[in-house]
Amino acid sequence: MKEISTIEFELLKKLLFRISGIDIQENKRYLFTTRLGEYLEEKGYSGFSEFYNRLTSGKEPELQREFVQAMTTHESSFFRDSRPFTLLTKHLLPEIADSSRENARLLRPHLRILSAGCSLGQETYTIAMCVRSWLDTQQDFTEKDITVLGIDISRRVLERARRGTYTRNEIGMAVPVAIFDKLFNKESDGTFTVVEPVRTMVRFQEHNLVEPITALGKFDILFCRNVIIYFPVDLQKKILDHFHRQLNRYGALIMGASETTYNLCDSFEVVSLGNTAYFKPVST
Repeated sequence: MKEISTIEFELLKKLLFRISGIDIQENKRYLFTTRLGEYLEEKGYSGFSEFYNRLTSGKEPELQREFVQAMTTHESSFFRDSRPFTLLTKHLLPEIADSSRENARLLRPHLRILSAGCSLGQETYTIAMCVRSWLDTQQDFTEKDITVLGIDISRRVLERARRGTYTRNEIGMAVPVAIFDKLFNKESDGTFTVVEPVRTMVRFQEHNLVEPITALGKFDILFCRNVIIYFPVDLQKKILDHFHRQLNRYGALIMGASETTYNLCDSFEVVSLGNTAYFKPVST
C-alpha cells in the first residue's frame, strides 16, 4: 500500500472526526498508512482515494463503521499497570460497598462497574477477576449483586471480547501465576479462554463515548484509561461531563496514569492513595 497523500489524509481525517470524534493529528498521520492501509490491502482497494469515494457515496452504510474499527486502537492486556486493580480491590470495592449498603436501605446493595473503551475485553475481565477475589471475603455480596459492563465503539472487537479467548501475547505477562492457572482454560489451538464463572459476570455493549451514557444507568466505579486522550479537548470535556452525570456521588473515576480531569472538568476532585489516584465526583 502506497503512502497516504496530504489531500487523502485531510479528507479521511475530517471524516473520521465527524463520524467518531477521534482526532488524528499530523504527527500521527502514519496511523492511516499502518492501520487503514492493512485493511485496504485485505479488502482489495486500489488506494485511499477509492476507499474515501466509497465511504462518502452513501451506498455502503456499514463501511463507515468498518473505517472507525480499523482506526481504533485495540492493544491491551490483562492486569495492565497493576496499580488501578490494587486500588480497586483494597480500597474502592470495600469503601463503595459500604456506601452502597447505606444507600440500599431495604433493597439488596448492588455495585455497577463500567469499563469504557474496553477494546478486546482484557481490562473488563481483569476487573471481574478482582471482583471475584474480593467477593471471597464478603458475606452480603454475591456475583448477582455485581454488574461489570464493557463498552466500545467497535462491534468487531466486542464480538471477540464476548468470546473471552486470547493468545498468550494478548493476555500479557502481568497475570499472577495463581490467577492464570485458575481463571484461564487452555484450548486445543494454544489459545486461552477466560473461565465461565468470570465471563458470566461481564457484559459488553457497543457505544460511542461522544454520546451520553445515560441509557446505561448509574455506576459506582468507572474505568476509562488512556482513551479520551484521542479526542480533542472540547470532546474530552463533554465525555467527562457524561461520566460525572452517571457516577454515583460516592463513586470513583479511574483514568490512565498520565491522565487528569484538571482544566477539563471541575466536577471531579483527585484522591491520592500511595502511588496511584482516582477522581471523585464533586456534588453540584
